[in-house]
Amino acid sequence: MSLLTVAGWQDRIRECSLKIGEKMEGILTACLYSYDCSELKQIGAGKLILNFLENPEKSKLPFVKDILEKLEPFIYYRLIGKMNSINSPFNLNVVKAYWLGSGLLRTIKKEDIEDVSINRLIKISDLIGGKPHHNFNVIWSAKKATDIPIEKIDHCLIKPGKVVETKEKTILVETMCLSTKGKRIYLEDSEEEISREILRGFVSFDDWVSIHFRSAREKISRNCAQNLIALTKEAIEFFKE
Repeated sequence: MSLLTVAGWQDRIRECSLKIGEKMEGILTACLYSYDCSELKQIGAGKLILNFLENPEKSKLPFVKDILEKLEPFIYYRLIGKMNSINSPFNLNVVKAYWLGSGLLRTIKKEDIEDVSINRLIKISDLIGGKPHHNFNVIWSAKKATDIPIEKIDHCLIKPGKVVETKEKTILVETMCLSTKGKRIYLEDSEEEISREILRGFVSFDDWVSIHFRSAREKISRNCAQNLIALTKEAIEFFKE
């Protein structure tokens, strides 16, 4: 697999955005965080998403968009857009809000989920009073799916990592992980060696990255990292029994 440099990413995004608008960067970000998720594996579309991440060409956009609309996060893109009067679910700010958090996140109310498909309704109903952020979904799963090891659920969490050491194919980071004690879920500090295969951007010592499925996704700011930690703690408190 060829790896794109940050300059390569920026050139690709700039080139494609000129042709089809800002939606391209939102879709690229949605692909970046959805890659490797279980839903994507179930429909056998991982290779197409990876190819698009490496070569985000206009001709691939309809197929990629169709795949992303079948995945659970799309429900939340629509929800965040609705809450903020943004028509495009793949608006970059909307997509980033779901995965990384931002001022676009609002507390979910009953009227917000009136048009949610029935197969998602029970889960989203449990989130009324919470926020449409990925880590709220993860903590919900930790509470409901008691037969799944907490380590696997932790891999699904969007976590911030502070770079300690960079290697050719991996990065050593200081981060956090989910742990349990009885029915209680909590966060504890950890150090992990994660993949940098699809990392978007250059990183060095003391930089922050977002992590999903033990893979660095992109360089983030310190404020974004702190916000992710705060949102995760909020989600844990929200589902506390």
